[in-house]
Amino acid sequence: MTNYLEVIQVGVAMLLIIGVGFLLAKLKIVTLKDSQPLNNVVFYVGFLPLIVEGIAPKKLKTLDFHPFGIAALMALTTYAALAFMMIFPFKDRFGTYLATSFPTAYINYIISGIPVFDALWPPSEHIMVSMMMICNDLVSSPTFLTMVGIYNVIMGNKKRVENGLPPEKFSIKVIGRVLLTVAKSPILWGNVVGIIYSGIGIPYPIYCNKLFDYAGSMVFALALVCVGVFLAQHSLISCGWIQFFFCMFIRLFVGPIFAGLWCKALGMSKRLSRQCMVIGAQPTAVAAYSLTSGAHLGEDVASTMIFWTTVMCVPTIIIWFSILNALHIYE
Repeated sequence: MTNYLEVIQVGVAMLLIIGVGFLLAKLKIVTLKDSQPLNNVVFYVGFLPLIVEGIAPKKLKTLDFHPFGIAALMALTTYAALAFMMIFPFKDRFGTYLATSFPTAYINYIISGIPVFDALWPPSEHIMVSMMMICNDLVSSPTFLTMVGIYNVIMGNKKRVENGLPPEKFSIKVIGRVLLTVAKSPILWGNVVGIIYSGIGIPYPIYCNKLFDYAGSMVFALALVCVGVFLAQHSLISCGWIQFFFCMFIRLFVGPIFAGLWCKALGMSKRLSRQCMVIGAQPTAVAAYSLTSGAHLGEDVASTMIFWTTVMCVPTIIIWFSILNALHIYE
């Protein structure tokens, strides 16, 4: 029998910290501009040691990369499954597809995933969350950014043709920009450094453990405060109702189903399969807004999904455990 009390408490604690950020912004004590340096500290200073701390003390031969494979397949299957949207007569079919698919495939594995995981399973096993996290940098965001590059060329060519100019071709520069974005990710580098260290086999120094523990601990609280500040600047539902419910259903239910099916197909253990499904039901990652904002495509959907998937995270996990337990799936 699963004890949901710790999960509920984790969810309430996360929402309360988000509420602090929201209140600070509404009282104009902290502005969105003020929170940007905090975001940078979290992203560039906190994430790398947080990831390294979870991987480096392990032996390389004990690391299981299957969760990364499951997360990657879940993301790609989500992108592929949502492609059917383009048969409907939207005004901008490709743009609507991109705005809808990315927030459902880009998952908050770390900020919400690790605390939720630790409330359900031994913290010593949460390295699988870090493995799944690699998918965001190697699969989910590069796929989105590449398709945005194609989309921009298509839309730009329409304007060029209207102005009597020759169309522009999809260039290698677009791929180069995507690769540069991937290479600059401290989350990706955290995984690389952690895996290299675990492969060297040198005992993990206590001072490194404490240093990375302190640096990584800042991530959860500061990131959630920044989420609250960010949400205070946006409408709680900034996209259409149909798109809202559709995205919520895909992110919280269809994605985990894909994860469970891939676990079954690849013969994963029952315990790991259940973990992949539950972590696969985590909220949309906060960075989804930054990426969509930079691409000038889908910011409304991303901001809406970040808030509501966070609110619904704990109820969704309880629903998933109830379903899995009732049907005796992956017990």
